[in-house]
Amino acid sequence: KVFQAPPVFQGEERNTAFEVPDAIKKMIETLRLPYRKVGLVLQWGYFKCVGKFFAQEQFHKKDIAFVSKLLSIDLATVEFKNYKGHSLLNDQRQILEMTGFQYFDNHAQASLWLSAEVKRLIEKQVRPKMIVTHLSAFFFQKKIEAPSYQKMSEVILESLSEVEAERLELLKNNITPQQMQLLDGLVPKISGKKTTLKESDYARAPLIALREFPLSARPGKIKKSIAAFLVIKTYFESTYTAIKPLNLSPN
Repeated sequence: KVFQAPPVFQGEERNTAFEVPDAIKKMIETLRLPYRKVGLVLQWGYFKCVGKFFAQEQFHKKDIAFVSKLLSIDLATVEFKNYKGHSLLNDQRQILEMTGFQYFDNHAQASLWLSAEVKRLIEKQVRPKMIVTHLSAFFFQKKIEAPSYQKMSEVILESLSEVEAERLELLKNNITPQQMQLLDGLVPKISGKKTTLKESDYARAPLIALREFPLSARPGKIKKSIAAFLVIKTYFESTYTAIKPLNLSPN
């Protein structure tokens, strides 16, 4: 939600974001309607900060009031209902030309860069939220409009599936029967007449017991933490030859 909405400015940030350069002033002089003038400066300020355009419905009220005052325009005369279509796109196009940026969809390599960068980050096990933040900075540096959140989400999901499939195949090709047996011992099994597992079955599984270390300075708790660590160390060392080819992040 944060990425899909214009940035939120506080105090001096708003002054900096909506500072009007001479090139924008010249554009304003060619406009007649108040909403066009205010809209242009809002688009400029948001794009300058995040490399992304927003629909007029998303403009923050505090920003509208600030820019109206900045341009000596009566706020009551600013009505954005017609700020769409050609007017909106024309302002965006002029801002792109002024800054040397390109639309994401118009750049020949943008989609390829998006897919490659997302896969690289997923292979490093970067969280999706951090991937979105990184991509915004990545395309800003390349002077390309940031792709839509929907586009990024689609590519992230596709890459997650692709990387998971690749790593499962690697694991399948490298794990030994002994390692599989060792790891199977960490989770509950269906045995006898059982056809399903209850929550209590999982609660008693060794994996659950190793999930958390007691955070306490008491001798008994410390002893328990050390014992758990030694068990995990044994599992890690015993399965390292299967884990290493996965190239997992140390974090």
